[in-house]
Amino acid sequence: MMKALAYDRSSQRLTAPHLGSAVPSANVSVNIYDGGGTSLLGWTAATKGSFSTSITAAAAAGSGSLTVGSLTGLTYDEPIVIAEGGQTELVVAKRFSGTTVTLQDPTARAWTTAATIKSALVYYDADFSAETTYPTGTYYQVAFRSTSWKDVRAQVFRIVDWRTTNPITYEQMRKVLTHIAAIRDGHDEPDLDAPRELAWKQIKSRITADGRDPDVMRDTDEVKLAGGYLAAALFVMGKANGFDKATSLAGDPIGSGGLFELIYQSLTKIPLWFDGDQDHGRDEDEMQTPASNRMGRGM
Repeated sequence: MMKALAYDRSSQRLTAPHLGSAVPSANVSVNIYDGGGTSLLGWTAATKGSFSTSITAAAAAGSGSLTVGSLTGLTYDEPIVIAEGGQTELVVAKRFSGTTVTLQDPTARAWTTAATIKSALVYYDADFSAETTYPTGTYYQVAFRSTSWKDVRAQVFRIVDWRTTNPITYEQMRKVLTHIAAIRDGHDEPDLDAPRELAWKQIKSRITADGRDPDVMRDTDEVKLAGGYLAAALFVMGKANGFDKATSLAGDPIGSGGLFELIYQSLTKIPLWFDGDQDHGRDEDEMQTPASNRMGRGM
């Protein structure tokens, strides 16, 4: 899904695609263009992650954490690259304390104390408070370049006033899986952010494919109900013997059937408010359905 940022706000973070590589040694510059190709920023220095250290205790393949020499410069959810002997691996730091970095996923291979670790994060905190320069309803492109990179790294985004955030809550998942706390483990975030965000992205894709804009959707309670089943299915499918439960909740492939699809199809018959002109007013022609009335299993 295209990234949507907030209208009339400063400190909106734009992140460069890291493509699995650590931050370059050379400087990185960033520029922003509007839909007509006009430069709105001019090439400006981007910020590179400063985290750089080494592993101080060997880590076996499948390790969920790393012991490092320093945590200076590290931030939560920061992508970092482990390198040793010409081999590299991208991991994400989820938590850290003392000299221990807990990873989002276990390492794919073993690493010795000869391995180094370096940030892969490059970003720019944009100021979109100039309303005439950055109006809503326009597509923008951010470009990052460095002499260390072969190609410019670019992404498309847009600006939305009152952007609709993920309505799927952990509490909604718990109503679907009453024993969810018992099967959650140390690798899962407390509020199960990952399956909730993935479920919301899948639902947003369906709404977008049916000609509606999920980022300006105002009636979200109905989506929250269906999304709870989809998020629960995405969560439980990764647990031991959880696939059968997941398919009963959301079909096979996940998101194509089950209780989720039955509930989601009811949304095709309910007029919902999509604030298309983003004027915060409920216009008659904005009360539309997010999908067709055709029953089906596919996404």
